[in-house]
Amino acid sequence: MKKTVTVTLDVPDDFESFSALERFVRDAGRQWQRDLCEQLTLERGVAGENAECPHCGGSATIGKGSRPRHLKTQLSEVDVSVPRRQCRTCGRSFFL
Repeated sequence: MKKTVTVTLDVPDDFESFSALERFVRDAGRQWQRDLCEQLTLERGVAGENAECPHCGGSATIGKGSRPRHLKTQLSEVDVSVPRRQCRTCGRSFFL
């Protein structure tokens, strides 16, 4: 899957020091990472509307909400919502 991502930042005109510039870039990168993870998770949930049941292989599933999940990545921590589906064939629920 190939994605195009555009980032828009409000960058101050001047920084007190090079360290301040580095902190700004680090913090902006972490925020971008959190936003991208959340966006891709939401897209995954939408794509999961046609998800196959991992228990019986049934293709008729319905949305059953979601649960919050706190992920620790290599660079930061991200809060995402994990979609839950229920199979109409066997009645079991699963998370995407």
